[in-house]
Amino acid sequence: METTMRIIPKTTYVVLTFLMYILVGCGSEAEKTVQETTPAVQDLQSAAKEAQKALEGLSATQNGDGTAQQVDPVPFKDLQSVLPSNVGGAPQSNLEGEKVGMMGFNVSNAGARYESGDKSISIKITDTGNMKGFAMLGFAWINNNFEREDANGYERTTKINGNPSLEKYNQTNQDGEVSSLIGGRFVVSVDGRNVTAEELKAALASVNTGQLAGWKDRGVQ
Repeated sequence: METTMRIIPKTTYVVLTFLMYILVGCGSEAEKTVQETTPAVQDLQSAAKEAQKALEGLSATQNGDGTAQQVDPVPFKDLQSVLPSNVGGAPQSNLEGEKVGMMGFNVSNAGARYESGDKSISIKITDTGNMKGFAMLGFAWINNNFEREDANGYERTTKINGNPSLEKYNQTNQDGEVSSLIGGRFVVSVDGRNVTAEELKAALASVNTGQLAGWKDRGVQ
């Protein structure tokens, strides 16, 4: 099945972002210097301008009047409350959470690990807040439709309970990932080692996604 939209590699995003900061941060003095240097450096400036254009559309969610929509992300302690106390009989451990702010954008994360014998599952919840555009670079599968399969396993986009989702599984290594976008805002990601694909899906189902869906408008100003 053909990919309907090109996925931007993380390395490309880092380079584009770096180039954008070069352009924005240096200002007119830097542009003057570049104009006086070699064509190769001028090409770098041109690439930076193109990177800035490419990233202009990846800004915050906007209101009807075009202004940036302010969203206060759900506190990570509340996100922790929807994580299961155990997964498949494995107890919760290494409970974590954080709130990160950058350039006026805020996101919050919560996660936990579940281990039993040689099996290990990690669950992470990300509230993208008003960083939906930027978040799509990290979760490019949300706006894509693809399916890949070989002798080792598969990777595909799908729908789980009506939510855009990603399934990845390596049958040889018995590891994989299941991720789902809840309420158009929260990304729940499950990673596992020495587990079956069914166990990954069961771990996702153990998260209180109904509560997350109920928070889709929480903190929106």
